[in-house]
Amino acid sequence: MNYEDMSDYEINKSVALCLGFSGWYSQYLDSPDRDENLFLVGSQNLREVLAKDYCNNPSDAWPIILEYGICLTSPILGSGRQLWSASWNRDGGRWSCDDIIYGDKKPLRAAMIVFLKMKDAEK
Repeated sequence: MNYEDMSDYEINKSVALCLGFSGWYSQYLDSPDRDENLFLVGSQNLREVLAKDYCNNPSDAWPIILEYGICLTSPILGSGRQLWSASWNRDGGRWSCDDIIYGDKKPLRAAMIVFLKMKDAEK
């Protein structure tokens, strides 16, 4: 899947689905005319799930970054690209095993793309 071309909304939805908000609930994540009923999704209601902004809100993204050991590296000063680098590897960075790396101007978006690529690799 090409996460780089997805909107923040699409990435947020994909992260929510990877975290277990799946099955028939996914239709409500796409439906612009959904009603305001509260649907329980795991321990959260659907309105709370839809309010998550993993690409832009540190309080939503940071628990994922910590739990999965995703590394964020700031852009190099003076570099023309100014991209944050998010990365993960199986052995914690010691031997470069199974590296997953992505760079973006938005650090949390980069981390969420790495998270999604990690989940894809598990399949």
